[in-house]
Amino acid sequence: MKNQWTGAYLFEEDGKVKYGEPRYTDPASQWIAEDSGNEVRLRNTSTGHYVTTVDHVGGSPAESTAVPDVTAAASRWKMAPAINGEGNAVVDYVTFQSAENSASFLNVQSQDGYAHGNNWAQPAWGSVQWKLEDPAAPSEEPEDPLSPYIRIKNNWLQLYLYEEDGKVKYGNAKADNLNAHWLIEEEGGKKRIKNRGTGHYMTLEGVQGSRDAIRASDVAQGSDLADWVIVEYQGFKQIYSAADEQADPTSRPFIHVENKLKVAQYGVVPRDWGSPKWEFVPVSQSEDVSFVRLKNRYHGTYLYEQDGKVSYGSPEENDSKSHWAIETGAQGKLIVNRATGHLITNEHVGTHTDPVESLDLDRTWGSVQWREEPVSGTDYKVFRNVWKTDAVLHDEDQTGYAQASSIPADWHSAQWLAEPAPDLPVELPQGNIRIKNNANGQYLYENRNNVVLYGTPGTEDGTSHWLLETEGGVQRIKNRATGNYMSIENLKSYLETSSDSEVAGGKAHWLVEKAPSGEHFLLRSAAEGHQDEYVHAEDSQGYPQYDLRSVESSGVQWAFEAAPETFIIPEEEDKAEGGSMPVFADTNYIRLKNKETNQWLVVNEGKVGFRTTSVKDTSSHWLLEETNGRKRLKNRQSELYLTASADGSVLLTTAGQEDGAQWKVGENSGYRTFTNAHVSDHRLVSDGSAVRVMPASETFAASHWLVEEVPGDAVYEAEYAFSSGGVRTAAERPGFSGDGYADHFDEADARLIFSVNAQTAGSYSATLYYANEGASNGRLALYVNGLKQKAIPLPEKKDGGWKQRSVQLPLRAGMNTVLWRPNEEFPCKQLLIS
Repeated sequence: MKNQWTGAYLFEEDGKVKYGEPRYTDPASQWIAEDSGNEVRLRNTSTGHYVTTVDHVGGSPAESTAVPDVTAAASRWKMAPAINGEGNAVVDYVTFQSAENSASFLNVQSQDGYAHGNNWAQPAWGSVQWKLEDPAAPSEEPEDPLSPYIRIKNNWLQLYLYEEDGKVKYGNAKADNLNAHWLIEEEGGKKRIKNRGTGHYMTLEGVQGSRDAIRASDVAQGSDLADWVIVEYQGFKQIYSAADEQADPTSRPFIHVENKLKVAQYGVVPRDWGSPKWEFVPVSQSEDVSFVRLKNRYHGTYLYEQDGKVSYGSPEENDSKSHWAIETGAQGKLIVNRATGHLITNEHVGTHTDPVESLDLDRTWGSVQWREEPVSGTDYKVFRNVWKTDAVLHDEDQTGYAQASSIPADWHSAQWLAEPAPDLPVELPQGNIRIKNNANGQYLYENRNNVVLYGTPGTEDGTSHWLLETEGGVQRIKNRATGNYMSIENLKSYLETSSDSEVAGGKAHWLVEKAPSGEHFLLRSAAEGHQDEYVHAEDSQGYPQYDLRSVESSGVQWAFEAAPETFIIPEEEDKAEGGSMPVFADTNYIRLKNKETNQWLVVNEGKVGFRTTSVKDTSSHWLLEETNGRKRLKNRQSELYLTASADGSVLLTTAGQEDGAQWKVGENSGYRTFTNAHVSDHRLVSDGSAVRVMPASETFAASHWLVEEVPGDAVYEAEYAFSSGGVRTAAERPGFSGDGYADHFDEADARLIFSVNAQTAGSYSATLYYANEGASNGRLALYVNGLKQKAIPLPEKKDGGWKQRSVQLPLRAGMNTVLWRPNEEFPCKQLLIS
């Protein structure tokens, strides 16, 4: 039983349940999950004892005891698939909830070496999640043997390191990309990380600052800049220079991707963050090669499959029947056809003129396995059959088919060159389609301000219909209702539409690709400088974004559904002015303390300044608002926005829609930086006497601001929460707060999800504003961080107005998810939430 957070395994010792790294052959670390009605009991194979909770609220570890009474609730657990804070499945992991106390889970949250069955952790946390692994010893000859190489995957971005132009970058490197394969070598007690494709080593040679890319190059004699230390931490790897081995772990530099510069960096970041955590993914032999075309040295022709036989000729380069994967079998290589999955075999070859076939046969047979023999001084190879060792693959007699018989290996007709096969073009749907996100189930559509959003428009809504046009190897995505093309014309943080399909730099050109699963599609930009960026809905902003994201993530994947033959263009209220996105305000005010002056940013007599002041001073309170992918800072006391002028002065304004009042927020070692959108590359700084904007490096302390949240009640508006399953926003019924309310809780999968921030862990009082328009009482199901709470009764309205319902939310420190959905037994379908 492997923990998702620590990567450690459960075992029994002295009647206690511990975690660590026991040998897989140790029976004390092997468990049997016995069915017990709707629950399970966890029995140790060494002692026969059962995992038992002895303390639900304190720090006493779980025990492993003999339990003769099968009804004893302390040793029974409800096993369920694990989910994360957003309600999505954590693949291959489960949780064990105590049958005795629903708030308690089997966990390792306290990190004291023992497992606990208490209420110290939430089911969405990694410390509660377990992978049940097969305890059987690995086979001496696994089906998919591992090479000594690894792929290095970041825990936060889920992207892989690779080498390009002497730099270590990260991205969606394919599994067969040799420049994304790395070998860990021992060198003088330290580690060196060698690239498979180039032979270069990961090094700090030439790295001057924390934003510089880590290099990949040959190692100079006597240099220690390529020496690394690799440590285990929270189930992942962390990598730091051997020169920093004596540094305090809390301030030690690590290899990380925190600044999202598309290159690996080396610098100080909190080690608990995901950016300095790495997963070493073994490279299997099946990933060592991609598809190839086999070209004969003598005749220059290529092998391809035809009617179960292996022919040769000059097939089109994109003909998948001429593409072969050379995989590792039990005794030799398997030559597998891309189109059919058949194996090249001499199973039915009796004479030297009989054709070699491509058939679906047992992969362990010697007739489908071939030994590769390199031809000295060349890249050509000879394929010798494992079953009939005198037979080599050739086309000597020009029978029209490949042969397998005894001819000299130095004859050119028996020698083959493996040329890389091209990627196959994606088969695209014809006609208009709807584009549905794999993560949230919502559809792309164009609003009247030429902005692409996602939501749940009606099936016949033409603004959600798109046509894929292909020309010159790229796609254009045309809206059915407007004739506009999806683009990144103005390089906003969101997608726009343009009337011109040939926007400069290819900003309306896309590459539609298959997702790794093969079931969904990816939308990759073909614009210059953005070719590694994908359309996604990862951040739940309500509008799709484009940047470098993992193609393995469901939020980057899209399904294409046929649109109906007829369509309508519904009337639409203005969502924003001038093509801008709606403004999304944070729920809490913050204060900003300058690192250099140690004073707070304030408004004093209509001017921006800084001073030492208490948290009660509302002139030091600022509200962050999201618009156009940027932030606005609105002062609580004056209700004016912070803005910058061309001469570098910082003022206050009512014109929040102007670029001068909009800021790009960055992070640096726990501090925030604010770069002005109007005065390019100028940051908000304190120059000792005034607040200004000016060019500033990332290490300039006067440009660093510490964010402190102002305690107080927070209001979370339903119209800005994440919704799915048909839930929509509306504003018809009077009396709501904010800009509207959530409606349409008609479907069983209806969801309304709030992201709620708490400064400290605890139980918080909350008030739900709702209107039950049904004819009877109903209930609403409540989940906090994936854990189901008591159903909330919602009486029908008697007076036609809105009602309030008090609830308690058990929140953890930091971000929490609060999910509302229809109760299965007593659904409240005609429901409005404000």
